[in-house]
Amino acid sequence: MLKVLFITGAHHKEYMVNFNHYQRVHFLSRQAELTVYGKRGASFSVSAKEGTEVVNAPFKGKLGMLISCLLWLAVSSRSRCFDVVLTEPSKLCICGLFGKLVFGAKWVVDVWDIPFRCQSKHALPKCISRIDRTIARYLFKFTDLFIVSILPDLEFAEFAVPRDKILLLKNAISLDRQDFGLQRDGNSRSGLFRILCMRSRFGQDSGLDILAEAFDLLDKSCDSIEMTIVGKIPRAVWPQVELLRGRSNVFFREFVEHDELLRLIASSTACVVPYRKTPDLSQIFPIKVLEYLSLGTVVVAADLLGIASMVKHRHNGLLFQPGNSVDLADKLRTAYEDRELAVEISSRAAALGHQYDCRNKAKVILNALKKLTACKERRTY
Repeated sequence: MLKVLFITGAHHKEYMVNFNHYQRVHFLSRQAELTVYGKRGASFSVSAKEGTEVVNAPFKGKLGMLISCLLWLAVSSRSRCFDVVLTEPSKLCICGLFGKLVFGAKWVVDVWDIPFRCQSKHALPKCISRIDRTIARYLFKFTDLFIVSILPDLEFAEFAVPRDKILLLKNAISLDRQDFGLQRDGNSRSGLFRILCMRSRFGQDSGLDILAEAFDLLDKSCDSIEMTIVGKIPRAVWPQVELLRGRSNVFFREFVEHDELLRLIASSTACVVPYRKTPDLSQIFPIKVLEYLSLGTVVVAADLLGIASMVKHRHNGLLFQPGNSVDLADKLRTAYEDRELAVEISSRAAALGHQYDCRNKAKVILNALKKLTACKERRTY
């Protein structure tokens, strides 16, 4: 059986079921012989198969984890032999290269976000980020495979990774809770037009100001509408939604448990993704969009490269011009007024769910790892 070492700085809770690192642990612990090296105190009990070996770093912090992992690899080289060392695109990549040298293993980097991103406007963090990216670009020359779940031709192109080393996949989600979609009929009969916008943490480019202006336009001409915004809104971003504060039909919720969130999605008429057009937001395949589609909600999203590869206008969703609040209001009004089209879009969206089933993605990844290591498949999924 394929022996895989996954070095990760994550920790897992049940609501992370659709996160890439959660899915790697869940499936690889059941499809291969997996060892997880995690940070101090990290738990994988909800994701890993019972009996999976988990080694926690004895030292705190990223640097502590890096040093302890290198020491552990050096000691383990006498008694272990891994076929694959899987790392995230962080400073822990050094451990991947070290594992390749020590074990003769294949080094695989799992990319679902841009490595060494710097969102600060200050010179020092930008300089450090630039140094990190330069080092990573050199280290990546020794990587055997990249599992890439973002568009590779934007920011990731800076790392000059050869195409033949990229396994390009979209994000995927668990479809085990599809029954929440059955709640949609009751919502349609109620006559209430419910709008949902969700993000774990909203930034300046998340488009809340665009959404606020669009809702204000819609609220003046449409009856029986309400909107819920779920996620943390930093103090610097609150001015973007000042137009909505104090309204009886607008609700702000900082955090919602995953099961409740799925119910909230299923009971919504339209789910909005109001992102601005930036390289960062253009290159991703948002997990929330996949959840919206799988639960048969009408997705109204900014026409960005990654999103547009999943949402086809007037087929399984509605796309608006990024940054254009009038166009967003117009698309929401379409979903409000043309209920027949909304039902058609909803049905097509739900039917697409199987394309984003994380079980299918896991099969592709396992086969790629086996091919990389020339292992014969001895076990079916």
